[in-house]
Amino acid sequence: MSEKEFSPEFPPEIKEAIRLHATVRSYAIDANTESADKFNSQSTPMARSALSVLSHDCLTVHHAIVMLCMSGWSSPAAVLVRTQMDILISTMAITQHEKSELMAYKYLYLSFRQAIRDGTFPAAEQERSRKTCLDGLKLLSDDIGEEAKSYIFKGKRANYWYAQEYHRPTDFLREHSGHPEWERIYKDLSRAAHGGYMGMRLFRDGADGLDIGPREPGTAAERAIGLSAFVMLEQTYSRSLFEGLTFVDQYPDLKREVEALLGRAMASRITDEDRRRMPLHQTIKQ
Repeated sequence: MSEKEFSPEFPPEIKEAIRLHATVRSYAIDANTESADKFNSQSTPMARSALSVLSHDCLTVHHAIVMLCMSGWSSPAAVLVRTQMDILISTMAITQHEKSELMAYKYLYLSFRQAIRDGTFPAAEQERSRKTCLDGLKLLSDDIGEEAKSYIFKGKRANYWYAQEYHRPTDFLREHSGHPEWERIYKDLSRAAHGGYMGMRLFRDGADGLDIGPREPGTAAERAIGLSAFVMLEQTYSRSLFEGLTFVDQYPDLKREVEALLGRAMASRITDEDRRRMPLHQTIKQ
């Protein structure tokens, strides 16, 4: 292992990826602003509150990914892109469900539910969480409120807040996203989230090297930036379609641009099968 000099000179394709990433970010911010203006004079429904939080979090992760890639650290960006996909799943789980207010409540109050039902929490903390959940129920209609109350105090424990309706993230992506290929992408990114050998090399330029310095951004960084832009785009579109925002009009052209960028970047990808055929000594260098 060795450290090396890092020069922040970006090739044209990386500059284009960064530009498109920023464009998607601007559209997402504009959609947030439009949503706030549109609903400013109305009572804020639970679903819009949840979608506002999800959009904020997705934008934050989106920006962090491009910062990592521009700084030469695109490899761990795979973990953050998976986080973005989890945010997208939560968004779509709310916007696609006929009881969006109920789903939003489940998303927002999951942590308080866990505190109430976990005996290791101090009694005072459990009581605060209980009061918070009950206050939230007052914002729902009576029929949905009863269902939400049952979820908080009686529902089965599960790994995902939407498990009762959609089971696991991969199940949702395969059956409800409209893009079944996203399941494979999510699984690939999950390898990185779990520190897997191949997962940590999905977005690493010069994947076979073990030097500990930053890498000059190349095709792998372009893939990370492009995929982040794609997920941010889809999250914004899902919300905009649900809320009736004007972003839906810009979506088709922007989607074509992002897909073209990803097409170029993925064309030069070394597949898992390619790497499996490589002798181990070619992938591990002292």
